Amino acid sequence: MRRKVSSGPTPTLTPARRGYVNAFWSGNAVLLVEPGGKMRRARAEFACFIRARDLTRSLMRELRDSRYLVGIRTEGEWVRLSWADRDSCRNAAKFLEEKRDTPTFEGDLPPVQRFMADQAPPIARPRRVYLDIETDSRVPFSRKEDMRVLVWCLVDEETGEAQTGTLTEDSDRAERELLEQFWQALAPYDQVCAWNGDRFDFEVLKVRSEKRGLRIQHRRWLWLDQLELFRRMNTMAAESGDEKQSFSLEAIAQAVLGEGKMDFDSAKSWEAWQVGDPRLVAYCQRDTELLRRLEAKTGYIELLQPLSEACGSFPDTRGINPTSQVEAFLLRLGAQRGVHFPTRHRLDETPAPFKGAFVMEPTVSGIVEHVHVADFAGLYPNIILTWNMSPETKAVIELPQS
Repeated sequence: MRRKVSSGPTPTLTPARRGYVNAFWSGNAVLLVEPGGKMRRARAEFACFIRARDLTRSLMRELRDSRYLVGIRTEGEWVRLSWADRDSCRNAAKFLEEKRDTPTFEGDLPPVQRFMADQAPPIARPRRVYLDIETDSRVPFSRKEDMRVLVWCLVDEETGEAQTGTLTEDSDRAERELLEQFWQALAPYDQVCAWNGDRFDFEVLKVRSEKRGLRIQHRRWLWLDQLELFRRMNTMAAESGDEKQSFSLEAIAQAVLGEGKMDFDSAKSWEAWQVGDPRLVAYCQRDTELLRRLEAKTGYIELLQPLSEACGSFPDTRGINPTSQVEAFLLRLGAQRGVHFPTRHRLDETPAPFKGAFVMEPTVSGIVEHVHVADFAGLYPNIILTWNMSPETKAVIELPQS
């Protein structure tokens, strides 16, 4: 029995007059966030394209017999194939190319990119806030998800007004209340900026909220790591050596503003919280205010906004990447001009790790003196290739008996 396949027009959503500040994919819907947090829904589409001249009668019959195909429509020189989900779309694109010798186009796009390319809604200006948190200093950074949140601070971009919250007691209930207060304070905003936020603040708040049983749709906000934005914007323009050698908030603030963080040992934040030391909250607030002042001095976030509006991308950490900006722009331009781009199957594959790497595990625990660590990071594979330093290249040479 054949599955009924729609051939009519795909339902579309009229973009909000002011545009959207964010969009994300959830289940069978693309959720579009308007300024202020109100969300609208559009149907998530998993589509790929083939050329109309490649659609033979036998291929048409085969496509219509597929239980995963939910829509087929001719659009000029192209045929749009809509599939039940992302996996079936990707698998169909691979099958068509490998088994039917039929090139496919844009079969790798997630629903949000598909919607942004087809509908080209305007990117609205988000309401911005700066964020910093202080956590349990007894827990090492490698276990940051286990750090209880002690203090949070938000500073409004427009007014400079600061809001803070402090843990009232060392209990899960108190931390839940603290996090509830945080998410309520964050509700009016659209874009959240933090220094090294992707590697710490954003992740800690997300995981700790989940552990405390809070059901937060964190993808509703734009999470922008201000350190990463500064690194990308400032690398070539930096005048000070300190700006290039260190990207700690203290170093950057001293180089750009001429002043830095408050004199407080954050490694003792737990002890300060225990005794109710007011410097803990003041330290957190000072760091958050520095973020606003850095932006006022550099204007990097403001520069990202028109780039996002022109390209059709969103001003979060992912939107900093020039590749993301160019792809969004080209997809939108292609949709307007009836051009589609080949499916990129390599994005589905995880690159094999570099052969020959060896990482030695620590042999001593605790505090060790007189140790120097050099991290070659990206140079390491190049060093291996240059000197042929891989275990499998080791040769055993037998010397002749004398």
